[in-house]
Amino acid sequence: MISPPKSLERIFISIGKHSTGGSIQTLKWSTWDPDSRVAHLEVFGGYGGSSHTGQWTEPPGCLWLFLINLGRCCDYSYRFEFSEDYRRAEILIEANLCCCCCLPIPPCLPAWFVLPGSCVRFEAIQADEGSNDGTDWVRQSSICGGDFSYTYNLVEVYQEDGSPGRFHADLATYAPASMMISR
Repeated sequence: MISPPKSLERIFISIGKHSTGGSIQTLKWSTWDPDSRVAHLEVFGGYGGSSHTGQWTEPPGCLWLFLINLGRCCDYSYRFEFSEDYRRAEILIEANLCCCCCLPIPPCLPAWFVLPGSCVRFEAIQADEGSNDGTDWVRQSSICGGDFSYTYNLVEVYQEDGSPGRFHADLATYAPASMMISR
């Protein structure tokens, strides 16, 4: 496995008023193809490859407990396609969709289906004009073919070496008192 660029190996927190506010994630252990600038991440773990558990958190609760396990069974994954200058990434949703109807069968198929952009589209754009340091991303969403709208900011709280990141001081403000992590 080839690591993504160092700027993507950081730990980020989502800041905004949305259902996953305060979630923490990293692309450090994503599968990375430097030629196509594509990172692939099994969000909650899934079939095959190296373990991808512990890379994404969600707020505690019965709904997320169910969704995390459903996501693992369906190999819910993100495919990040970065622009040449790394200022923008299109985020595609991948899954196997077969295990959804076979619960509680453990994950047995890799993600093979890409959710069409006419259903949902995500993108991330670096917030600072002219910057490509990867410390502050604006995450936007589009549902049912509509225009993109602001969803939240994804900001660096820890650098790739574990030292405090640019927005480390905001961690206590935005992180929930407790969170769930896939295992």
